[in-house]
Amino acid sequence: MRSQEITKLQKLERLQKGVQDVWNNWDEVDSVEHLSQERQRAWKKLLTSVAATESSELVLMGALLDGFKHQPEIQSYFVSHQMDERRHHRHLNQYVLKTFGYFKRKSTLSDKVVYETLFPKIAHLCAKSPGYGIALLLFFESFGVTFYHLCRAQAENDHLEKLVQLIDQIEKDEKRHLAGLKILLQASMYSEWTALDLVTLDSLLAMVVLDVNFSWWAIHNRAVRRNALEVGLNPTELSQAAFSAAAQVHRQIKTEMRRGRLWH
Repeated sequence: MRSQEITKLQKLERLQKGVQDVWNNWDEVDSVEHLSQERQRAWKKLLTSVAATESSELVLMGALLDGFKHQPEIQSYFVSHQMDERRHHRHLNQYVLKTFGYFKRKSTLSDKVVYETLFPKIAHLCAKSPGYGIALLLFFESFGVTFYHLCRAQAENDHLEKLVQLIDQIEKDEKRHLAGLKILLQASMYSEWTALDLVTLDSLLAMVVLDVNFSWWAIHNRAVRRNALEVGLNPTELSQAAFSAAAQVHRQIKTEMRRGRLWH
């Protein structure tokens, strides 16, 4: 990496450290007596699903730490990124526990297939070829910005003040993560990628899009779709956001492949 790119990553690391007090002092309880039982159930189930998705990013992050073990400046950045994702996962679960008195104790069939079987295999590939991991994280962060924006609007409608504050902070983190990942994209690690690498990436993107697909035919996410509808989210809009995020990642990687070859 060039010195200016390292400097930008280090600046993002310092920004990450600066928000730790915000998280440490955050109150995690909302009053929900004004919400119907159905609405409360939908919120707690939906937020638990979101926390599970955040945990999948932790798996990818672990793989990237291994993949960049000989590049300490990149590894250091991912340590700070990983700390954010770990906090998102923890605080979402704590909010659900303290506000709704709910904690998910058993893995669903979808959890076992996607998060306990599929993602570890993807992570193994990303440790060997970190470019895949960066691209997948870019997808999750891009989709996450849209998802949290829509989710925050519904939390505001339901007067869930603490949830709005939580989502606000997560959104800020996600935007900072996008900035870091774009710096890594521009470091031109894709200069030696081939058409086969791009096809492989498209296959991986298809898998993660399926994981967050809210379409009526996505039977593995039928319960998540129902919960999203109950809290006022539009499943079609969310699914379109996932497809758009994947297409954008494809275009960005293809651009960096061409740019890298010009540099070389």
